[in-house]
Amino acid sequence: MSKIFSRAYEHPFALTLFVPMALLIVHAAFYMPFLVDDALISLRYAERLLDGKGLTWNDGFPVEGYSNLSWILLTAGLGSLGMDLILSSRLLGITCMLGILLANWIGWRDHLSGNRKPVFIGAQCLFSMSAPIAVWSIAGLEQPLVGLMLASAVVSIWKYLEAESQSLRYLGVASFCLGVLCITRPDGPLFSVSIAFAIILLRGINLKSISHGFLLAIFPLLMFGGQLLFRLSFYQDWVPNTAYAKVSPSLYHAFLGLLYVSIGLLLLAPFSHFVLKLFYTKNYDHEYRDRVVVSVCLLLPWMIYLVFIGGDIFAAFRHFVAIIVILTLTFPLVDKMLFDNKKYGENNYKKLKIYGGIFLVFQFFSPSSLLAHFERWEWDGQVLAKVLKTAYGDQQPLFAVTAAGTLPYFTGFPSVDMLGLNDHFLARHPPESFSGGFIGHELGNGPYVMSKSPDLISFCLPKGSLEACFISGKEMQQMPEFAESYVPVIYKGFDPYLVESIVWVMKDSDKVGVIKKRDQIEIPAYLFGGVEPAATYLNSEGRLVVDLTEGQELRFSYDGIAREIKWAEVYPASEAATVAFQVEEGVLVLTLKSDSDTKEVEKIVLGLAARG
Repeated sequence: MSKIFSRAYEHPFALTLFVPMALLIVHAAFYMPFLVDDALISLRYAERLLDGKGLTWNDGFPVEGYSNLSWILLTAGLGSLGMDLILSSRLLGITCMLGILLANWIGWRDHLSGNRKPVFIGAQCLFSMSAPIAVWSIAGLEQPLVGLMLASAVVSIWKYLEAESQSLRYLGVASFCLGVLCITRPDGPLFSVSIAFAIILLRGINLKSISHGFLLAIFPLLMFGGQLLFRLSFYQDWVPNTAYAKVSPSLYHAFLGLLYVSIGLLLLAPFSHFVLKLFYTKNYDHEYRDRVVVSVCLLLPWMIYLVFIGGDIFAAFRHFVAIIVILTLTFPLVDKMLFDNKKYGENNYKKLKIYGGIFLVFQFFSPSSLLAHFERWEWDGQVLAKVLKTAYGDQQPLFAVTAAGTLPYFTGFPSVDMLGLNDHFLARHPPESFSGGFIGHELGNGPYVMSKSPDLISFCLPKGSLEACFISGKEMQQMPEFAESYVPVIYKGFDPYLVESIVWVMKDSDKVGVIKKRDQIEIPAYLFGGVEPAATYLNSEGRLVVDLTEGQELRFSYDGIAREIKWAEVYPASEAATVAFQVEEGVLVLTLKSDSDTKEVEKIVLGLAARG
């Protein structure tokens, strides 16, 4: 066994590259099938792009509700080859993360003498075992591409600084990677500015550094400028809609951001501890000073930026992917600290093993990591969407949602994003409480959403709720017309598992509600309710039906009928199920009841004329 390990250790790729890659793949699989809801927002844009509808959320006036253009284009590119878009995003994610390991190896392969090699192997493995890296490899958003472009740019800048004779070639690679970063996230230009500042610190201000600075800026300026021109011409705005919806600086959010950065660094201990200590003790080989300066100039502004925006709300510290990339690239320089220091000397491997154990515990058992491991509500949305799409696919009802990723993506319905990320009006009309709440969940306007007359409304997560969770829904439920116009319905889906979701349905909707014909009116059985909302499901013919049990009584109130009702019957016809109707204070009240168990009541038909 020792011979095998020895051979692997001497192999140029085995322990330094292949083993960390294998660890990352296995670790990422641990979090399957986690998929963040915002990823499905991006995929909706990609899907509509492939359908020839452009980078749009709905038909009509376009809204830039995404902040990851290059990621959407890449996933759409794979989708154009026939690949499922969710699979495309996962494949891109894991490929980019593996590419970061390769970039780090390229940056250090000629510098792995002595004790630095085991430390480098440790850095690669720590990267692979970091929860943010594993989670965001498969979560569907752009963090892997951010990490790969950042790692590639840093390694190229190292080569540029250390090999002047070939500097322009490396500078071109760095420029391209930084350019891609500029269209991968709106904060991508921060990395370009940070690297430019590092070069000025290291090389000073002179004709050569200025000319090289212009070369470095070519791709960032071209790509950032190109996207800006596209945004101005297509979306008619200077910044994406997401900036209005999410950026709300305040002391409260700064406090949250400080907690976010502090806890994130703590959960990466001792990985983060050694690198940060390296920065202020300067206990490293000073021939690598340029690398340290670049890392510091990237790390510090990024952490300050995270404090400014208030951190993040998603599981597993997604904004720490960039931080972990910088830590991984810098970690091999702690070899001197670990092996030439009395505290961590060669005879103290036990301490290093303990530190490694602590690191793994933090990665697998922190609340943020466990959230990613167990969060599955996005897939509940897919189950509900299968029911709604089968029942209403041809009608294309307007769907007002809080979970703006899963339900709009899986149904394909035109949608109102009640949190404003994909809504032009809501993003530009924040409430008075804006900047003092849950980041990305602070917008809302009940009267505005009601003015859209959505056919379906889903509060909170895809399983829905009788009580709204956020501003739009809470304001709507305080409006008398909401109670008059909408009824809650429980939709039951069974594919691939049972999900019961509460969706509010507009009674008078010609797409999902009461259907008025010349001489009769059809009322879907699911609009009837009792102590609890009616539960409806798809029968074998793909129709929404309600089961009636013996003694059960369901009622439906409706004031949209001006003419006198002549007759009423249940469909499909059943001797056990009957419907009675009466007028109470000018409102028609229908009562549906059963004398025995009756299956599959689809609708109630009311006659407005006597039968011939």
